[in-house]
Amino acid sequence: MENNKIIKYDAGLLQHVGNVVNITSKLLLVNSRSLKILYLDDHLIFSNGVSNCIYKKFPNAIIKCIQDGDKALEYVSNCLDNKESLDLIITDINHPGLDGINFSKAVREKEKNNDHKIPIL
Repeated sequence: MENNKIIKYDAGLLQHVGNVVNITSKLLLVNSRSLKILYLDDHLIFSNGVSNCIYKKFPNAIIKCIQDGDKALEYVSNCLDNKESLDLIITDINHPGLDGINFSKAVREKEKNNDHKIPIL
């Protein structure tokens, strides 16, 4: 009560505020979350540099580096079949095996049988 007046709260508004607090709390936990990233690139010096940049922002990240598109597609297939989530795929365009564009298309085809869609950069 404020100045002998009853203040009414709308339950919908309280629910909305609760949702905002929950989402904000989850966003604050991102840095402590273990992101699982597949990095496909045949230039080891460049992939080490990118990996170091990712580790600075997400120190608990798990980065799997693969230099061949065919092997990377096999890895993605195994992850999808075993219901292991991948949070991100980073790929170069030119490398041994499937190139980056055909690799990305193949991943999208394999995702059709699963509920998990993986962002590809």
